[in-house]
Amino acid sequence: ALPGALSSPLSQKASGRSALDPPAVPQPKPRQRRAIAFRIRITCEISRTPP
Repeated sequence: ALPGALSSPLSQKASGRSALDPPAVPQPKPRQRRAIAFRIRITCEISRTPP
């Protein structure tokens, strides 16, 4: 690795993010997160409703 790459803020941000979140699981976009929450809420309402 280049010594300049380690001191660059972009690589520092990337290394800090990979330390918090596993790189295999990308953070969902706000629109995706809203859709996921909506889907979970619908699923809960359906399961709560008696057949």
